[in-house]
Amino acid sequence: MDIQARTTQTGPLPATLMPMTVDLDGPKGIFGKLDLPEVKTTSKGADVAVKGQRIRVTDMEAFLAFNKSIQLDDKLTMHLKNGKGQIKALAMKSAITYEKPVPLTGMDGPATE
Repeated sequence: MDIQARTTQTGPLPATLMPMTVDLDGPKGIFGKLDLPEVKTTSKGADVAVKGQRIRVTDMEAFLAFNKSIQLDDKLTMHLKNGKGQIKALAMKSAITYEKPVPLTGMDGPATE
């Protein structure tokens, strides 16, 4: 899987979000794990790129429900959860738990007439 995203509203100071693993949570619960790379932010945000990563499916029933939702719904939200990591800014480190809703555009189902 490839992800191209941009973070915004990251605060006035530059910071580094250290790499971490997050749970992928869909309409029927957590279905997999994703490794997020290190992200260096500025006051204007940051680009985030995940390239060629294989999703580790941990619950096939929840994964199939997520796929069904992507195919049939026009909008859905996947949540990144339980990311245990660190953020570094101004020579200080802080432990964090990363939680982020990710709005997605679905395929809005096959046309049936």
